[in-house]
Amino acid sequence: MSRTAKSTQPSESGRSTLVVTVDDRHRLQIPAHLLARVSWWHDSGGPVECLALAGVLSSLFLIAELPEHYQAAAARVSEQEGGLGRMATASSVLARYLATSWRLTVGADGRVTMPEEARKLGLAPSRGESAVVFARPAGIEIWARDRWLEQIEQAASRLEGLVEAVLDES
Repeated sequence: MSRTAKSTQPSESGRSTLVVTVDDRHRLQIPAHLLARVSWWHDSGGPVECLALAGVLSSLFLIAELPEHYQAAAARVSEQEGGLGRMATASSVLARYLATSWRLTVGADGRVTMPEEARKLGLAPSRGESAVVFARPAGIEIWARDRWLEQIEQAASRLEGLVEAVLDES
């Protein structure tokens, strides 16, 4: 019995990743089919306020809000005093991380402005640059195109090892 391989290539509306160009006002538009993948967007009708956090490999991760245990840790961190001797403690590291976040609004049309500070830090693409938007239920990742390609290359190098290990198990 012969088996025909099914195509795993998603249709354009089924993709969870899209490359867009940031406009002259530092905005990008997240298409409806990507927003539909995000749990906190469902039934909102927009606009939706969200939190942009520094993501892995210099990206932005948009979420609805910090999970409760993060909020509890953030409250504790905000009550503590810093100091030279405390710069490497978990609370100081977390305080710096949480300070590198921004409140954003995703408009009803999916348009969102990249924060100036995030652009200056290299966490968000700027005017005229290509951005990769990746959507999943937990939130939206926004990457500068070159950083996305770097992480894809890293994933591909690890993927080969995973594929070999799976094939060796058979």
